[in-house]
Amino acid sequence: MATPADELRRAAEGWQAEAHTALSALTRLGALATPPAPPADPTGLAERAMAWYPAIGVAIGLGAGCVYALGLMVGVPALLAALLALTAIVVVTGAGPEDGLAVCLNGLAGGRESVGADDLASRRGLGTEGVLGLMISFALRTASLAALPDGFTAVAVLIAAATVSRAAMVGAAHWVTPAPFAEEGSAEQPRADPTSDGGVDGVPSFARTAIALVGAALIAWAMLGAVAVPALIAAAAAARLVGATIAERTPSLLGAVQQVAETAVLVVAAVVW
Repeated sequence: MATPADELRRAAEGWQAEAHTALSALTRLGALATPPAPPADPTGLAERAMAWYPAIGVAIGLGAGCVYALGLMVGVPALLAALLALTAIVVVTGAGPEDGLAVCLNGLAGGRESVGADDLASRRGLGTEGVLGLMISFALRTASLAALPDGFTAVAVLIAAATVSRAAMVGAAHWVTPAPFAEEGSAEQPRADPTSDGGVDGVPSFARTAIALVGAALIAWAMLGAVAVPALIAAAAAARLVGATIAERTPSLLGAVQQVAETAVLVVAAVVW
């Protein structure tokens, strides 16, 4: 018979595995960390790990904020410091979300109002729409960050933006219709095995999704105060627009949702402040 200590130990092992899975999914840092012991029930580990996405966002935003604030402290111009902070995010995340945004914009080329996973798979590569979209996105985020009044404000905004945008990924994973399972080797659609516990093959539970969304909203409020209200509305609207435009959930969709939500928070913060 399991004792309370055994139950607590198993729960802690499960939390460690979930956190490591989330870290590996969103950043390059998972490969550097020592993998924890596998949980007692590994089924649906990737989906359970999505509740940790906002926490990973806090760490990403804090790191980028420190780069920005330190840059200002040593006399780096605000625009250059903002560029360095966003570059740090790209290095840590491996540019996965940026790739997703570019793929989705390429898929929408030609004025199409809605696309599916097949359209995205056929439009992978360096397209004009994707390149221009990334340039605009990066320019908006850089200018918005540089327009904030001081380094402390920038740290708070970056934490809120990184957290809310990764919670938006969880919301999209829960509510957007999954793409049909594809043949092995497809670059864009989920893996063929419908019983897989990794990637975006499964849907995070409503409870896990609620934890991610509510947690991100509370963190945004703690960081931004009343500014969190328009920032959250803008992020939700932007993420909803992407989810309505890309008809099926794919890794690229989740990346695009993260990018537009993060940009929305930064732009709103810059305008309000």
